[in-house]
Amino acid sequence: MRSAFGDGLLRQVEALGASERAAILDLVSDETLAHYRRGIPVGWTSMERHMEVADAIRVVVGSQRNVEVWHGAMATLTGRPLLSGFLRHVGMRLGMTPGTLYRQTARLWGHLCREVGDLRAEVEASRTAVELSEFPAGDHHFPCFVEGLHGCLLGLVTALDVSVQVRVVAVDLDAGVASYDVTW
Repeated sequence: MRSAFGDGLLRQVEALGASERAAILDLVSDETLAHYRRGIPVGWTSMERHMEVADAIRVVVGSQRNVEVWHGAMATLTGRPLLSGFLRHVGMRLGMTPGTLYRQTARLWGHLCREVGDLRAEVEASRTAVELSEFPAGDHHFPCFVEGLHGCLLGLVTALDVSVQVRVVAVDLDAGVASYDVTW
């Protein structure tokens, strides 16, 4: 997993109330926190470290707010000045839609995440069907990742100033498959 995701999550943790922030950070090892503090966003982080942070957040804030934390983390990542400026000004002039971003994210999935399955996005009008398959569900807490991806799908298009709805359509815990319906 690219380190930017964990860094973005930790920034969201810092924005939480003091008791939640402390409870989450108590669940994350000093080694993992040090890794993110000294790392560069484009570097790689093991899924074990990444899920240590993600699972700690979910334990403290619960399932629904986990989606919200991930939404905020992705909105922050895509809201960085260079990327958001590109998406808003160049992307909109070229006809970039949420579907375009979802399709490109699926195409670039292997450059953003490694060894966490495959992502596909099928765009039709103002709807995108997103499917994550072959997630190593036996090695990591898959429901937490399903919620995280849900939040990422919401936050990915923040710079486009459009409202999207994301619905989890199906989850197969054993196979590591999750399907989402995204509309705007």
